Amino acid sequence: MEFLNISPEALTVVVLSVLGILAAYLFLTPLLILLTLKLDAHPKVVLFDSSEKKPPRDIIKYYENVDRQLVESGFEQLTGVIMPAPLPNVRVILWVYVHHANRDAALVTALWGIADVGEPLKTRYVEILSEYQDGSWEQVLTNNNDEVGAFPDQTAHLISRMPQVKQIDQLYRYHQMIVRREGLQHGKVLTVMDRYEGDVTRYLQEKVLGQEYARQVKSGYLRLTQSGKHYKPTFLGAYPMTWKNLYPMKQMIQSKYLRQGKQLEAELRASG
Repeated sequence: MEFLNISPEALTVVVLSVLGILAAYLFLTPLLILLTLKLDAHPKVVLFDSSEKKPPRDIIKYYENVDRQLVESGFEQLTGVIMPAPLPNVRVILWVYVHHANRDAALVTALWGIADVGEPLKTRYVEILSEYQDGSWEQVLTNNNDEVGAFPDQTAHLISRMPQVKQIDQLYRYHQMIVRREGLQHGKVLTVMDRYEGDVTRYLQEKVLGQEYARQVKSGYLRLTQSGKHYKPTFLGAYPMTWKNLYPMKQMIQSKYLRQGKQLEAELRASG
């Protein structure tokens, strides 16, 4: 076959070209993130008004299904809010629920793209949250999200990802089993109610977003600009933030999440 008769010089050009493309993919893409990404240091969270502009029909159906299951599990919705979007042409709505008796919270996130080109962006997941003032963990979180986050997990948070669990009532049962397994049935705090008196917008701006950005400054992923208005990636932070969301690393991490989620589910079922 003729391609086997390629000259050494031509083969060298091909190899160098492939390596050049790969190097650009791995090293220039993070530089683009470094130059363009900026996060509002005082993020604006606004209440979601469904009468003003409705999300896509499939998002509405997803929310209605999740809402029914959460209410049947004893949760009460506080409100829905529009969150700061991670990218242009992206919309994010988050609904916040609380379980007063069990002192747990649930966050329902729906994210979708509004651009007319490319594969439509759709991400939806539920996170169950238990918080503790004292103990081995600051937070215990159980979610069915397989998206790869930009920032590293907090060491004070016990995060269990179970992307294979689509039934939210079952996800909550697994969360409760994890809490019992860790011996954390007592000493819970419900921050959105105890500290913020149900003010969801202030809770998300200060506690969820504001404190997370401040943590990432300490981790070396973000820096505050001189104006104090924005956070931007550091040079060393931009690379891991970007690399783990590039092909094939992202797919490998998502496969790990699924594998670990199934293993955790099997362990919880076996323990009863």
